[in-house]
Amino acid sequence: PRWRKRRRQTHRANAGRAPGAYLSASVLERLVESEFEASRAAFRAHLGYVPHVIAYPWMLGSTFSLHMARRHGFRAAFGVALDYAAERRRERLPLAVFGRLKCDWLRMLPGHARSSVLTAVRRKVSGLSAIQHLAH
Repeated sequence: PRWRKRRRQTHRANAGRAPGAYLSASVLERLVESEFEASRAAFRAHLGYVPHVIAYPWMLGSTFSLHMARRHGFRAAFGVALDYAAERRRERLPLAVFGRLKCDWLRMLPGHARSSVLTAVRRKVSGLSAIQHLAH
């Protein structure tokens, strides 16, 4: 009971005590730039080319991240399911964005030992109360 009130009180009592600080906008931009540059260099070194499409591991990256991806030569981005719907409504995104299926839907693809749509839906519904695996 009254957990919201206790949470606010705890926050007020401890605000400002936590060590660390937010990055400034320029430092964050340099950090993200370095990540894109390092990944492009790794692709070029190991595969001999640099991809033009980026896949975010869970949800869509921020609009800032998409702008940075575009600046580094990416033309499209993928993320889980329909993560992009809200972003599309709010503003025009700098890249073409597409949803993708989570790995648990892969059993529905054609091939040996695949599940029916009904079986896959049953698993999804029964798994809603279970803890989801974070690695998509």
